[in-house]
Amino acid sequence: EVLVVGGGGIARALLALLRPFRVRPKVVCRGGAPMAGAEVGTPDRLDAWLPEARVVFLAAPLTADTAGLIDAVRLRSMRRDACLVNVARGGLVVTDDLVRALTSGWIAGAGLDVTDPEPLPPEHPLWSLPTCVITAHCAGDLDHALGPFVDLVRRNIRRLASERISLLQEQIWIAEQLAPSRSVYGIPMVIRLRGALDTDLAARCVTEIVRRHEVLRSRVGEENGELHLITDPTEPFALPVFDFRARPDEWRVFVETTAREPFDLVHGPLLRAAVLRLEDDAYAFYLDMHHIVADGWSLRLFWTEFVALYTAWHAGGEPDLPDLTTQYRDFAAEQRRITEDGGYGNALDAWARELDGASTILALPVDHSSGESRDYRGDQFTTVVPERLRADTYVCAKRLGVTPFAMLGGVWGVLLARHTRQDDLLIGTPLAGRTRPEYQSLIGLFANTMPLRLRLDGDVSFASLVRELQLSTFDALSSQDAPFTELARRVGSQRTSRETPLFQTMFSFEQSTEFEATLPGCAVTELYELPNGGGPVPPPLP
Repeated sequence: EVLVVGGGGIARALLALLRPFRVRPKVVCRGGAPMAGAEVGTPDRLDAWLPEARVVFLAAPLTADTAGLIDAVRLRSMRRDACLVNVARGGLVVTDDLVRALTSGWIAGAGLDVTDPEPLPPEHPLWSLPTCVITAHCAGDLDHALGPFVDLVRRNIRRLASERISLLQEQIWIAEQLAPSRSVYGIPMVIRLRGALDTDLAARCVTEIVRRHEVLRSRVGEENGELHLITDPTEPFALPVFDFRARPDEWRVFVETTAREPFDLVHGPLLRAAVLRLEDDAYAFYLDMHHIVADGWSLRLFWTEFVALYTAWHAGGEPDLPDLTTQYRDFAAEQRRITEDGGYGNALDAWARELDGASTILALPVDHSSGESRDYRGDQFTTVVPERLRADTYVCAKRLGVTPFAMLGGVWGVLLARHTRQDDLLIGTPLAGRTRPEYQSLIGLFANTMPLRLRLDGDVSFASLVRELQLSTFDALSSQDAPFTELARRVGSQRTSRETPLFQTMFSFEQSTEFEATLPGCAVTELYELPNGGGPVPPPLP
């Protein structure tokens, strides 16, 4: 988001100079008169627009006369990584409030004379500041003065509008390069509804969710060998509506085919949604997010917010969703910082000791070799466990003093040991990875994967096995923010074209996948995830 505060000739010159970029600036000015290529609002929009902005241009001197436009109190609501640029004639007029703000550490100040023939190089330390105020002393011809200044911003605006992707996303990107023509990492699902669905309102809800969660309007770019998540401006989401009332047998084939279509990680979008009308009062809501921007938690969160928005607007009210104080890019930046500072060292050392001497290859007897490369072909097998067996399982787990997860995970380990004749196994398990409260309300890829070690020596009892597995699970939960990629690197397990690092089988236990929330006038009659042409848990990542 690019925000211009102030109007007149300076604002128009900025808009003209920024026009070649994929940005639609927002302009706050007293009159609110329309400007070509921009969304214009009066000063009462400032409080809503300022926290979302990545680059803020002050096109008016900061004086007592313009205090209604922007002041030190409002500046404090800016994003910490935003770039505040003052391009007013005569430069920045320093007030007492601004002096206190500049010296309090939440904004770093720097001056730049745009008439200097030598532009500020991209590697200048100024650009590494998380937040900066740049003062442009505009003297003489306005276009001539602003030209080199905005040129400078142009060369850095892509950096300001992008962040390095997280380590989890980086591994998804690498895995996608191994199967570029398949949608192995899509997360497609269908929610069937019975009732009257307002499709225009549904589109409005998806637009708002995409606005709230930057990662859903992001795509991947590469620069100087590094991968970045580029965030595009918010635009109305085009929610297509397909009518299958005259061909009721074709809609399932349609969604299954769509679910297998690969995503374009570079150009986007990485979110797909559509409404299928099956009968006069029956619909299917199709949703597919790429795993690089979402996980299973994100699916539930998306539907929860969708229901909250739809319900409020359907009743003529306003949604009561909490403001997001952070975004996925903040998690990615923090993960990178902690990794580079060695902050996961203790957890990784503990994992390395736990995995010392473990076999990282599962010797399953198979009918056919996987060959030299993996094509990710897979399918799902579904079976229904009898109620009596389910109840007996829970009773057994309670008697042994373990959770159902440990109980069933132990059963899975024993089964694998019988077929592989291995008595030392590594089984992967997905973890939420949302170790901070603010991450629990964000859509994004937080899910991490950790290996659980099962030692099935000849004299070990099943009770001892599952109790040991439960303790290992607690250890994994306590360090679930340590990236799996760093763990694999720490223990020297590398990805190959045939085997995934550390383990080749996973175990996950979910007590319920039902989405309980329903829409006004509509009831959820069925909800299920779709096969995407690969396994239900595509290796090698969560």
